[in-house]
Amino acid sequence: MRRILTFLSDFGSNSPYPAVVRAVAAGISEAQLIDITHEIQAHDIRQGAFVLWCTARYYPAGTVHCAVVDPGVGTQRRGLILTAGEQYFVGPDNGLLSAAAHSLGIPSAYEITNSPYVRSAIASTFHARDVFAPVAAHLANGVPLEKLGFPITDWTRPDYDFQGGRFLKESRELQGQVIYIDRFGNTITNIPAKLVQEHMSFDQELLLRRHTKEIPVRLRQSYGFAHHHELCLVFDSHDLLEIAVREGNAQEKLGFQVGERVTLRLA
Repeated sequence: MRRILTFLSDFGSNSPYPAVVRAVAAGISEAQLIDITHEIQAHDIRQGAFVLWCTARYYPAGTVHCAVVDPGVGTQRRGLILTAGEQYFVGPDNGLLSAAAHSLGIPSAYEITNSPYVRSAIASTFHARDVFAPVAAHLANGVPLEKLGFPITDWTRPDYDFQGGRFLKESRELQGQVIYIDRFGNTITNIPAKLVQEHMSFDQELLLRRHTKEIPVRLRQSYGFAHHHELCLVFDSHDLLEIAVREGNAQEKLGFQVGERVTLRLA
């Protein structure tokens, strides 16, 4: 079975950079090349980490993920390989890879070395082309990790809590934070569906706190069960609680930003 090699970056699909990275990888490996996305917001490591966390679990064993959101390119930050769940993650050691690897198991980490498996001339501004794509392609070809780097234990583990959230019994509140806003303006929280289901049912009303206001909102089975332009709550495809507006834009309506606290009180 042919291995899969994925790519994720903040380069922008209309720039030449994704095509260059794919060309370098294709010159080394016959792996199936798949673009996850190149539309991560510029320099937004957390957003890239979330998208990689969402997608990695659906790929088969042996998949190699080359992910680059790298505002520290050209500095002393390290190149990293993480492996967990029989998958591999290649990119900068800045927290981008950590959540996805942890979602598959307990990761092992390797620092990438300047070896025959990277390009001989490394540009200070394009490590995706000169370091990460070649290493990922060689991994897809079956080159052992020990030939690509050496084991480390002090790799970057950011505090990205993509499945947090809690219920406060005394105040009957669900609390979490916004972790992602998609192109529809759906505001995704880190409150797991399972936690919500323990304390409420569909069509039950809650009060969503926004600054000093409490806004009535109901949990719906999906967008189609909400009224036209109704502000509602749904469970997204990753079993997280999402604030949405049917055929509208919740982010524009409420103004939530990534990292902002979300509080829902049972009415």
